[in-house]
Amino acid sequence: MKTLFASISENVQFVLLCLAVTAAVVLLAWGGEKLVMKKRHRLNTAHTITTVGMLAAISGVLMVIELPLFFAPSFYKLDISELPILICTFYLGPVAGVVAELVKVLVKLIIKGTTTAYVGDFANFVVGCTFILPASIIYHARPGKKTALIGMAVGTLIMTVFGSAFNAIYLLPKFSELFGLPLD
Repeated sequence: MKTLFASISENVQFVLLCLAVTAAVVLLAWGGEKLVMKKRHRLNTAHTITTVGMLAAISGVLMVIELPLFFAPSFYKLDISELPILICTFYLGPVAGVVAELVKVLVKLIIKGTTTAYVGDFANFVVGCTFILPASIIYHARPGKKTALIGMAVGTLIMTVFGSAFNAIYLLPKFSELFGLPLD
């Protein structure tokens, strides 16, 4: 009985953590959008909802397609699903990008399910947001090809640093605990 309560407690803690991080990312996107965008797209217009949904659905399907990297371990895959999300973010702003990122992960879960007890899916959302948010905020500060490239470079750098730290501090210990594997 104790293990049942411990398991329920761990699951509730994980869900609350996911909700808190998602809320923080949305608030960060909203603040960045308010700071840099002069003309903001409203998320409740039919055009915006359709565009976000369409690009998120395309991205969710692309996420299911796994392209292995020949030079890396077999579990590393090339993820091209961020491209439609990046287009959405550049077109509609940071908040729409975060919403599209969330919908992308939900579409992938509906199509394929999870093999990581939602930990990997949560990580994909968070790390994806660390790429699209800086790229979008930099781009919308002064729209143009040059700032788009600078934004993507900065987003890639931030995603790499954050993703590495997030893997080392949270994800690897969580996977180790989840699958009963030694952390060594």
